[in-house]
Amino acid sequence: MSNVQLDCSACKEEKSMEETKVKKFSRVLRVIGYIIAIPSAIGIIFGIIMLEAGAAFGGAIADSTSLFIGSVSLVGGLIGWLLLMKKKVFKCSNCGFILDRA
Repeated sequence: MSNVQLDCSACKEEKSMEETKVKKFSRVLRVIGYIIAIPSAIGIIFGIIMLEAGAAFGGAIADSTSLFIGSVSLVGGLIGWLLLMKKKVFKCSNCGFILDRA
């Protein structure tokens, strides 16, 4: 991170805004993100294990099922991860005013 400091437009304090990261979504959406992301990670691991077991026993049905479980879990994990992301902002250390970075 660079040491860019801006003047706050809310409290008019000079050089009080610093680069930081804040959570994008509310607490409820982040909890939903965890609820989606954790089982999705377990589903991806289960799909990989099932794919290895299907390859060892030569089962085509097990291979297609494991690929389906893995791909659905991957999409669900992506949605959960997007809900847990943070955004880059300028935040005033004096009053807490947040200005989005472009």
